[in-house]
Amino acid sequence: MRDWTVIDLLRERGVRPHKRVTWGLGVAIREAWRQTQGAPPEKVLREKTSGRGSHCLAVYPEWFRSHGQAVVDEVVRAEARQPSLFCE
Repeated sequence: MRDWTVIDLLRERGVRPHKRVTWGLGVAIREAWRQTQGAPPEKVLREKTSGRGSHCLAVYPEWFRSHGQAVVDEVVRAEARQPSLFCE
């Protein structure tokens, strides 16, 4: 099993990550994790999406993937209903 990040879930769904989406998703998924585990998720140093530099990203175990996917799916549905909210 491999760990995943919010960016991984977006890319798997074919959604281009951008800050307005990833920050909100990150908060929602982190809070779902905190509710089930009682502590924040582990963070690891990973390359930035832009490929320039690195920063700490929360990583989640494979068994928590369905929780994260549910949050991503809801945001994707919201984007489809109101695409102007996610314009670049």
